[in-house]
Parts: sequence; structure tokens; C-alpha cells
Amino acid sequence: MEFILVLTFFIIFFCTAFVVPTLRVYKLNKVNPITFQSSDSAHDLIGKYMKLLMILVFISALSYEFFKFTEFFNNSEAYICGWFLMISSLIFMSVAQMQMKDSWRIGIDEKQVTVLRTDGIFGFTRNPIFAATIVALTGNFLVYSTVLNLILLIFGIVLVSIQIRLEEEHLYKIHKEKYLDYKNKVKRRLFI
Repeated sequence: MEFILVLTFFIIFFCTAFVVPTLRVYKLNKVNPITFQSSDSAHDLIGKYMKLLMILVFISALSYEFFKFTEFFNNSEAYICGWFLMISSLIFMSVAQMQMKDSWRIGIDEKQVTVLRTDGIFGFTRNPIFAATIVALTGNFLVYSTVLNLILLIFGIVLVSIQIRLEEEHLYKIHKEKYLDYKNKVKRRLFI
């Protein structure tokens, strides 16, 4: 039964992270904020792997219930901490999505120049949405400390770290010195 809570959490997280902002940006600007294509670029490859990560998170929750994988640890402190991280990440993600406004994109938008967001949560971390994703995956691992969830956490950190660097290069091309000033004042936080 516990897996239903985890699945429900990630469905809500997915809707908060992708569905609602996509609909909001499209409604505001009539622009499709999903920029990943099917090319052979590093950007589009990361997009494919991000989709795979989302699918594997759902499979992980289901597989735990049906196959009862052995956990690294199974204690109430880790479980409570995991849920705290997951719920906190959802709240953090929601606030970041609202503060991003119509600048939000899934991937790098080469066609439109968006506003550089530097206030609110973006004054604390340059990557609050990615940070929330990693915190959610960490919480998931603490709730179900299986080998698969550890692999998903590491996979998520690697993917997010690469995507951040691609986006930073893009933001520098668009905003030049303004982005450099922002980059010097605000750290990535939670990332390699």
C-alpha cells in the first residue's frame, strides 16, 4: 500500500514540475515550452534520459511492492526524513515554478529570449527546480532504500548536472554580463 503513496507523490510532482507549467506558459504566450526534439544533440539526449528517469521512478515504486527488494536500511528515521524531503521538494518546486513565470522551459529554447530570473528562490540557488528534483529523488531513496533507487538518484544527479551546464552556457550567450554577475552572486547549490 505504501507504494501507492509514493506513486501518488510522483504523479503530483510530475504535474507540478511539468504539466501545470507547460499549460501555463502555453496559455500566456502561445509558446510550447518543451524544447527537446529528436536530434542527436547532447541537449536532446539528456531530454530522452530525463524521460527514462521519470519512467524508472514509477517502475521503482511498483517493483518494490511486487518484488519486495531488499533495502539498505529500513528504519523510521530514514522513512520520516525521506517523506519530509519529498514533501519539501514539492513545495520548493511549486514556489520556483510560480516565480519562474513565463520564462519556464523544459530544456533550452533557442528560438525565444526569456527573462533571467534572479529574485525570490532564484536569489538563493540558480537551479531551484533541479535542486527540488534531486531532493525528491533523495527522499525517495530514504523511503525505499533499494539499489534501484540509489541508481536512480545517481543517474538523476548526473543528468541534472549536465543539463545545468548546458543551460548555463545558453544563459551566458543570451544575457552576457548580467548572467555572469548573477552567477558570481548566486551558487548552484546541491550540485557538482
